[in-house]
Amino acid sequence: MARSYLGGVERGQRNIALLNIFKLAEALGVEPSVLLEAPAAGQEPTP
Repeated sequence: MARSYLGGVERGQRNIALLNIFKLAEALGVEPSVLLEAPAAGQEPTP
């Protein structure tokens, strides 16, 4: 996955493909559902 693609996703300039969600989750060692959870009310995004 190209850094420029991932950066665009982070900035909201690109939509991430479902397959890439699975790849990213595997690289981070988490379940894909973790990446799809909405932040809790009042929770600041983690940098």
